[in-house]
Amino acid sequence: MMSKMLKMQMLEDEDDLAYETETKQRTASTSDNQPAWMRTIHTTAFNWLQLIPQVVNPLKRTVENIKDPLFRFFEREVKMGGKMLQEIRQDLTDVVQVCEGKKKQTNDLRTLINDLVK
Repeated sequence: MMSKMLKMQMLEDEDDLAYETETKQRTASTSDNQPAWMRTIHTTAFNWLQLIPQVVNPLKRTVENIKDPLFRFFEREVKMGGKMLQEIRQDLTDVVQVCEGKKKQTNDLRTLINDLVK
């Protein structure tokens, strides 16, 4: 009788161990739950964030440069490019966070992700 109880306990312990390894495998493979296109977008957006600069250095203003209309034109363009760069970096950061599950999708982000997938 005692030996049967020990066998039952050993079987129960083995079942517990099998269940624990199964749950560990599931938690380790959380990226498998994501579709392939989402993993691709995540790596692409992350790589782009690493490649593009943080900020664009503004042009140096001097008394002589301000008189030049071409300098003023380029100064406006550089300023607009800096604003656009910040917006792009923010969008890419949002896409990475959506792919990681840290941020919820909005309609704008869905449209952006759909455009990036194509």
